[in-house]
Amino acid sequence: MDYPFYRDIDHEYFDVLEEAREKNKGLIVLKARRKGMSMNNVGGIAVYEATIPRNANIGVGCFLENDVEEFRRKFEALYSAMPKYFIQNRITDNKEEILFGKKERNGTLIGSQNTLYFKHFYQNTGAFRGTSLDWLIFEEAGENLNLLRSFLVSEECFKEGAYQFGTPVIFGTSNQINNGLADLEELWFNADKYNLMTYFIPS
Repeated sequence: MDYPFYRDIDHEYFDVLEEAREKNKGLIVLKARRKGMSMNNVGGIAVYEATIPRNANIGVGCFLENDVEEFRRKFEALYSAMPKYFIQNRITDNKEEILFGKKERNGTLIGSQNTLYFKHFYQNTGAFRGTSLDWLIFEEAGENLNLLRSFLVSEECFKEGAYQFGTPVIFGTSNQINNGLADLEELWFNADKYNLMTYFIPS
């Protein structure tokens, strides 16, 4: 794997992500197709947060299980291509969860203890209930027929009362907003109501 192109639009996107986190807000992103932006969520959020901080909890949610699995494949490909000294042991590694670190013989957990959750919202809008998340990525949001309900039910994962400690990122394709997807339209046009910043990536 060669070094990726780092474009102005990539830098701008990460700046907006940081701004949202600093302001304790979420972010809803609408983009044109084939912009290569989805990998920013894989590398810039999932891989980075799984590697650099400690005790970070990242959720990745899609409407369909196949889309979650595709995100996981991209994550594994990018993660495995990093220098060996970044690669961590895994305490848990199953279909829905990766917990990085190591368990000592006495049961003590050491290492970063960063956790990634991969779940789908199909017939389960409360897929992330019971987890506390620093990031929750709603990938392929324009295809999520339960998007609004999934977002509202998941708020308990990144909010404590009125205080928002985690950052939800809703990521969809701009042409889907005019195709009868009421949930995506509701969140985009009423972003303030849901404590979201908006970011548009044109073609």
